[in-house]
Amino acid sequence: MQPNVPVPTDNLYKFAATFGLVLIIASFVGLYLAYTAYYAELVSISEKSFELNRAEKIPPQARQAMEADLTKREELNSENLKIYNSCLLFLLVVGSSIAWRGFAMWGRFQALHDELLEIQVTKARKEAHGSPEYREFSPKPALSKKKPTWPWKPKPETKNPA
Repeated sequence: MQPNVPVPTDNLYKFAATFGLVLIIASFVGLYLAYTAYYAELVSISEKSFELNRAEKIPPQARQAMEADLTKREELNSENLKIYNSCLLFLLVVGSSIAWRGFAMWGRFQALHDELLEIQVTKARKEAHGSPEYREFSPKPALSKKKPTWPWKPKPETKNPA
């Protein structure tokens, strides 16, 4: 590997900051979807419970078994929500720390990069024009006094003397 090839570390910091933001957004979307699924399941359990209470022809043992099943589904649903929340909150914390570190390092590196760029521009101006205060890099195009001919306009016809 050649030692004179610069490693683009600023891209690494930008990537870390962007990746952290993506993790934060993904965790918020995941939390929203987890709560939506949790409440949809609760509504489904309540509807089944309501239908079970309305039905009159169900034997008592079957009714008790169905109520136990609905209660178990409700407990399982709340346990799933706790697990989803803990995983997604962990993802939120990791994403926040990655984004924070990425933005902090990017800001610190960017200040050095801007200073180096300013030094390079000043050096290039001094070499090209003899003064670091010179602001114009390319000379103005010389104005031609010749009138341009336009290719889409026909040339005037000349009379043939013969």
